[in-house]
Amino acid sequence: MSESLKARLNPKDKIKLDRLIDILSLSEEDEQELILIASQTKELNDEFELYFKHNLVNFLKVEELKDGIFTSIIYDEPTYKNKYILINLFNIKNYTNIMNEFQFKRDYIPHQRLKFIFLMNEEQFIEFRKKAYDFFSFNNFFHYFEDHSFSYVQTHTTPKLDKLLIKYEKIKDTNLSDENRIKQLVDIASQAYEYSELKLAFTYFNEALQISKKIDDKFFISAISGNIGLIYQNLGKLDEALKYQKESLHLNKIIRNEKGEAINLSEIGVIYQDLGDLKNALLYYEKSLAINNKYNNIEYQIMNIGNIGNLYKSLGNFGEALNYLKKALLLSEGIYDLKSISINLGNLGVLYHDLGELKKALYYQKKALAIKKEMGYVYGEVESLINIGIIYKDLGNFTEALKYQNISLKICETINNFKGKANSLGAIGNIYIKLGDSTKALDYLKKALEINIKIGYRQGETNDLADIGNIYLTLNNFDKALKYQKKALIINEKIENKLGKACNIGNIGNIYQALGNLEEALKYQKKALKIDREIGYLQGEANDLGNIGNIYIFLGNLEEALKYQKKALKINKKIGYLEGESNSLANIGNIYNSLQNKEEAKKYLNEALNIAKTLNLKDIIRQINMNIKNMK
Repeated sequence: MSESLKARLNPKDKIKLDRLIDILSLSEEDEQELILIASQTKELNDEFELYFKHNLVNFLKVEELKDGIFTSIIYDEPTYKNKYILINLFNIKNYTNIMNEFQFKRDYIPHQRLKFIFLMNEEQFIEFRKKAYDFFSFNNFFHYFEDHSFSYVQTHTTPKLDKLLIKYEKIKDTNLSDENRIKQLVDIASQAYEYSELKLAFTYFNEALQISKKIDDKFFISAISGNIGLIYQNLGKLDEALKYQKESLHLNKIIRNEKGEAINLSEIGVIYQDLGDLKNALLYYEKSLAINNKYNNIEYQIMNIGNIGNLYKSLGNFGEALNYLKKALLLSEGIYDLKSISINLGNLGVLYHDLGELKKALYYQKKALAIKKEMGYVYGEVESLINIGIIYKDLGNFTEALKYQNISLKICETINNFKGKANSLGAIGNIYIKLGDSTKALDYLKKALEINIKIGYRQGETNDLADIGNIYLTLNNFDKALKYQKKALIINEKIENKLGKACNIGNIGNIYQALGNLEEALKYQKKALKIDREIGYLQGEANDLGNIGNIYIFLGNLEEALKYQKKALKINKKIGYLEGESNSLANIGNIYNSLQNKEEAKKYLNEALNIAKTLNLKDIIRQINMNIKNMK
């Protein structure tokens, strides 16, 4: 029976159907289910109903859909318990009352372990999706299926995009006014961008831009230039992105379009943040937020607040970052903006990861992934998959880590997301570093590097070079380690990425320390410290202070070492960076031990051990326990 249903589906939807069949086959008694299926045509909808009728044990269709139906189901437990309850809304015009009642009664589904299957049309799917956040905690499946046998075969991502393309194909050779043609092209490009069809989006935006320039319509030119800037940003081509955003900003100022200015300012801030110019980024974010506050533009206020939160995270100011990101999420939930909700959940996941709260990070990333999957937000899905893989790596679950990175890699290869592919390859390389397989790690990182060079994503290129340099350091190949770090440093100096520059300089300091050239190592670490202080990067400052303290230990200057480690500890406590705090405490404990102050040494080492146990930092726990044991 599934074969006749599959015959109507395109390849992507066939995979979705297989996933649905797996969910149903794994379902157990006394387990709640919520399956939401939308079909493009009535014929496809009927095929789904027929499939469920013939393949599900304990199938029950609700024939009469009326007000109070869910109350009846909830209170008639013997009739509906452990049955698949089918609600077919496809031809129901007054479906909003049914949907609202279901939303109101939603908490009874997991509580009474009810199993619901909803069939619906495209319009109903869109309305359900607006409220979908209420259901994602217990929703098992939510998808729009296209009918491949229908008269116009869908080849793109969304029904709305396909309809726009078909409509334009019919009228593009007619006598359209320039303004109307621009609007049609922009509508198509915007939908294509929304669902990650970047090449298609660029083609239609660029055609619209040429017509806009021909008629000298500054409003259209500025809006389209900003959108093209976003595409270049997604591709990692930051110089081109900055050029288009600044052109757009200039035109918006001329035509006094303050709302447009706010968007440009925000996107320029994102680019500067990607370039490591954090102070400039914050300046642009705050200018954008001021305009959006003036017009009470809630969607863009959320974007600004989220961006500022991410910036504070990059600066190592985790307390401020948490405040901003929680506020952004709360506002997103208030307006049921699913894309914004998923982005802010992901941002919080990254922050909790950096704080060392890995289980909490995993919870937020998986919630974000679930929403992005059901929305069809593919680029966001890739980002979440990569982040989940990184968390599993840091939890020591390398099998799961590789699984998520490989899923991400496969999606990126399918949709030609080169930046995402490079990120996935780099993340896989870092897993193999943890596994001690330097050969595989280098292979993956060099593949990532090759892609980032090809697409011109300089920040990704410098990250890969630095990671490769660090691997050569562990292999005691100091010449190659130095070569790669210096290559990364030259690029970061060229693109004015101060954050990356400080990181490279610190890495070079580590190489000189490994070579036994402590004076040169100290010089480089102090250079890194100066830059991190200039840009306000507190986490980097704490790391630099700790590295300098460690060099003074090797130089035999324990008092100076203690001074620097205590400064590092103070910053790590201030920003709430628990892993850094544990490292600083352990270093201070070891110094007191060398100074023969056993009581202070034990106090600091035990504090470090307690934090390390909380974060499940196995290597650090092992080392601290060994140090405590050697003291006795």
